[in-house]
Amino acid sequence: MQFIRLQGWLRPVRLRECATIREEASCDVFPCCGHRSARPPLPPAWQPFRSPPQLPLPSRTCGAAPTLWQPRSAEPTTRGGTLDLAPHCRYVLTEASSDTVGLPPIRNTIVIHGHGATIARSEGSINFRIFYVENSGNLQLQNLTITKGNSNGGGAPAFSSGGGIYSAGRLRLEHVTVIGNTAGRGGGGGVTIADNGTASIVQSKISGNTTTGVAGGLAAEGRSTTVTDSRITFNTADAGGGILNSGGSLTLKNADVRGNNAQDYGGGIVNLSVGPNTGSLRMYNSEVRFNNVLGVGLGVFSGGGGLFNFSGGVVRAEDSSVSNNTSEGSGTSAGGIKNFATLQLTRTKVMDNRSVAAPGGIDNGNTPASTVSLVSSDVRNNNDTNCEGSAGPVPGCQG
Repeated sequence: MQFIRLQGWLRPVRLRECATIREEASCDVFPCCGHRSARPPLPPAWQPFRSPPQLPLPSRTCGAAPTLWQPRSAEPTTRGGTLDLAPHCRYVLTEASSDTVGLPPIRNTIVIHGHGATIARSEGSINFRIFYVENSGNLQLQNLTITKGNSNGGGAPAFSSGGGIYSAGRLRLEHVTVIGNTAGRGGGGGVTIADNGTASIVQSKISGNTTTGVAGGLAAEGRSTTVTDSRITFNTADAGGGILNSGGSLTLKNADVRGNNAQDYGGGIVNLSVGPNTGSLRMYNSEVRFNNVLGVGLGVFSGGGGLFNFSGGVVRAEDSSVSNNTSEGSGTSAGGIKNFATLQLTRTKVMDNRSVAAPGGIDNGNTPASTVSLVSSDVRNNNDTNCEGSAGPVPGCQG
């Protein structure tokens, strides 16, 4: 027999009963195990928990999704709380809390300690993402895996974007893996940061996600996003295979953007401004490597195997590298970087990139807005050519 503490009283729960977690409108246990008692109903969702709920043992699937909230008929509370999941458990969401989200919207501060657990959408269910953070929400995830979310339901971007997580509020991922999620044309196969949202991604991995739009891994479309000691790897999109930064501030610190694929342009990263909002990408001690553009793109929107910067975007890289990226479509250039805006490289290497057409290293646009600054940086061993054949000048680049 195990016990769950609910607002000052203990409720006995048999672990075996929790093996098939389900929601019932009057169920009064946490998590909801379909077992009734004469106790008062469950307190409002996200009442802070002073001791973690006892969930099934970690050696098997722990049931049909962590019933972390009250039943769907209950109105979300304005209060927040903290939840500890059972170590290494796998929770499967068999149905959505709404048409597009597996778990009810985050409207307050929620902290989930995953302890190595996984939250997954059931493959046999309708399409829905796992988490949706509203403007007022603050979601903090630790030591957790998010997988099999699917926002590919059509409609407006907010409905088809962010296969695993869509956040218009505050988001922090620490030791979190977002893997194997899918988004529709809205983009952001793994994670989307939107509106005035902010995000901090620390020692985490966004990998193996896909979208039919832009940003296979991370769509940074909010106010600011910081990625520290993390990997954005093996994601796939039409453009921006790994990351899109659109009209906000994106900072990469000790980040690895690797092995991502785009069909049209920007195999690793796409950076751009939107209206008055400058797309500012800053890279420190980071690597953009082994990313690929597979197709021919659309006119100038092609190539840039590692990085594609345009529409007023500003890229500043320090002590970083863009290497071993490719642009494979017929007639495409810039296996490394294709630039139509502001590019500043300091102590940064652009090397061993390859494209079908020259240049293979840096291709700078032939417009007044297209500027490249190389400070103590090295552009070499790119094929075909480092910068020769660029539409616009790349001062300081040889060959």
